[in-house]
Amino acid sequence: MLKMLKFLPLMLVFPGLLACSTTDRKSDTPEGAFSIAEEFDKDERYEEALRRYTEVKNKFPYSNFATRAELAIADVYFKQESYPDAQISCQAF
Repeated sequence: MLKMLKFLPLMLVFPGLLACSTTDRKSDTPEGAFSIAEEFDKDERYEEALRRYTEVKNKFPYSNFATRAELAIADVYFKQESYPDAQISCQAF
């Protein structure tokens, strides 16, 4: 009985850890990869956001998220005040 009590806290915490892991976004889906890129964009980590948006565009070219990623790339360039790159991205779109 005492051995079971030693493991009781572990048995209570373990299911909670499993529940947290299922809410992680997966970068192997267009939705997940795009939401990860959006998080970097919101955190003003623009270089990483550009990399992630480009990754969405290249890995999932026929997805609706590829189109959204192209526009987001232009927005990120604009936020960086890189206006020529933003213009080129908009024209390419």
